[in-house]
Amino acid sequence: MFKGLLYLSVVSILSVIEARAVDGFSLDSLVNDTTIWKSNRKLLTNDYPDISWEKGDKDDEFVYENKGLNLWGQSVHHLNLSQSQGRAKSLKITLVDQGTALFMRQKDFKLKAGRWNKLISEQLNSKGVRLPNISYGEVDHIRVAWNRGPTVVVLSANIGLKPDRLELIYYQRDLGLKRMKLTGQQVGAKQSDEVSKKVSGSDLETEDAEDEEDVIEDDGFAPREVKAEIKAKIKEIKGREAPNGVSKEVQEAVNLLNVYRFLSKVPFDVKADKKMVAAANDAASICNKKGELSHGFGHSTDKCNLAMNGGRMSMAGSVTQYMNDAGANNREKRGHRRWCINHKMGETGFGIEGDYSAMYSMDQSDRGTRKNYSYPGHDFYPVDYLHGNGWSYHIVGGSAPKDCDVRVWKLKVFEEKAPSWSNEPDGREFKVAFKYIYNDTIVFEPASDAITRKGTYLVRLKGGGLKEQYLVHLY
Repeated sequence: MFKGLLYLSVVSILSVIEARAVDGFSLDSLVNDTTIWKSNRKLLTNDYPDISWEKGDKDDEFVYENKGLNLWGQSVHHLNLSQSQGRAKSLKITLVDQGTALFMRQKDFKLKAGRWNKLISEQLNSKGVRLPNISYGEVDHIRVAWNRGPTVVVLSANIGLKPDRLELIYYQRDLGLKRMKLTGQQVGAKQSDEVSKKVSGSDLETEDAEDEEDVIEDDGFAPREVKAEIKAKIKEIKGREAPNGVSKEVQEAVNLLNVYRFLSKVPFDVKADKKMVAAANDAASICNKKGELSHGFGHSTDKCNLAMNGGRMSMAGSVTQYMNDAGANNREKRGHRRWCINHKMGETGFGIEGDYSAMYSMDQSDRGTRKNYSYPGHDFYPVDYLHGNGWSYHIVGGSAPKDCDVRVWKLKVFEEKAPSWSNEPDGREFKVAFKYIYNDTIVFEPASDAITRKGTYLVRLKGGGLKEQYLVHLY
C-alpha cells in the first residue's frame, strides 16, 4: 500500500508590488465607473465586451477569470460580481489568490498588502480608514476602507495559519453594504462603531447580513452546536503536550497533522516517535547538505515526505504544504497528502535543517479504519483547512478502478443525506477539471480554481465496480 513519494518544492514568491505594464484587459475603467450600480451583469456585458462572465456558486453571482487581468498596472487574479434586486451590489477583485498566498511569508504578504494600500490611496486620492479586525474561524480579516460617494471600497488582507488571500471589494452603498456588517469576533467594539459611522453611516449597523460568507453563528447550514463541537475537538488536538524527549515544534506539527486526520475521518491519535524524529532530522540534514531534494540519498530520505521552502518553513507549516501538495510534479498522485492521511499511520517524526524539512511517513502501526475516506472529509469541514483545488478519495482494503466517472455538484440547499442515485442533484454541477487514479486513490479537481464557498457539495464516483457518493459541508 502507498508506494512512492513525490517531491514538494515550494519557493516563497511575490513579496512586493512592482510598478510595471501588464498585457491583457485592464479593470481601471470598470472600477472608476460609478454608473455600475445602476447596471447589472447583462448590461455590463454590453458595456465591457472583453469580460466574459460565468455563473458563480450563487444565483446572483458571476465570475470572470483571466490571466491577463490587471488593475492600475498590476496583475490581479479574478473578478466576482454580485447582484441583488437586478442591480450590481458588489465587485470583488482578488489581488492575491489563496493558492499563491499560502506559500508567502506573512511578512511578505503584509508588505504586499501595504503596497496595495498605498496604491489605492493614490488612485482614490484619499487615505483609507482602518476598520477593526474581524475573524472567521481561524482567519483574521485586516481591512481598510475608502468612502467614494455611492461606493465604499474595502481592502481585505486575510491571514490564518498562513496568508489566505488579498481582496479589493467595491460595495454599492445601499445594497452591497449588507455584506460589510461587522459580524464575527471583533477587536474593539467601540472603535468598530466609530469607524463604521465614518465609512457608511448607520447602514452598516442596521442592515442584516445576507451573504452566507458573513454568517458565523447558527445559520441553518452549519448548526452552532456542530461547529462548536468541531472547534472544541480541534482545540483539544492542538493542545496535546509533547512527551519527554520530543520538542514543542515537533509536537505542534504532529498536532496539526492529527487535526487534518480528524477532519478526514481517519484515526487522529498519531504520536511522535523519537527514532522517527531522528530519522526525519537526518533526512532533512542530508538534503540541506546536498542542496537539493532526493529520496535517493539514504539517511531515511526514502521513508520521508520532503519539502523545501528557502529556510522559512516551520515544521507545522510543512504539514499544511504537504496537505495542499501543490505543483505540477505533485498534481497527479498528491503523494504527500496521501501519506499524511494514511489511515494506518500510528507514529511519525518531523525534522528541519536549513532550507529543508522532512516528515517520517512509512509507519503502518495503527489498525486504521474500515471506511473509505476523503479530503476534504465527509460531512462538515471547515473551509480554513481546505487548501488548493485538488480533492482526493481514498479506498480502504482495495484498489481504485482503472477508470471511473467523477461528478461534483454544489447543492442549492443543505441536505443531510446524499440524494438517491436515481435523482438528478438540485444544484450547480462543476466541470471536473482534472482526474488521476493511482493505486487506492482517486485525485480530482472539481474546478480549475480552489473552492472556498460555503455550502453542501455532492461527490459521485462511479465505474469499474465502484459506486460511491458522499457529501462535504464546507463552512
